[in-house]
Amino acid sequence: MELQGGASCPGDYLYRSGSLRWDVESGMWGIFRVAKSTLLCKCKNIFQRIFEK
Repeated sequence: MELQGGASCPGDYLYRSGSLRWDVESGMWGIFRVAKSTLLCKCKNIFQRIFEK
């Protein structure tokens, strides 16, 4: 998953489809990690914008 413009804060985030209590019991949840931006990612985005124009 990639957010347009990037995520604002690195960290681990829980996602679920509704009520946490019932979703955890039925396995309808997950965790995704947002990493810090690296120079390589920033360069990739800059070059991508240049070539799109």
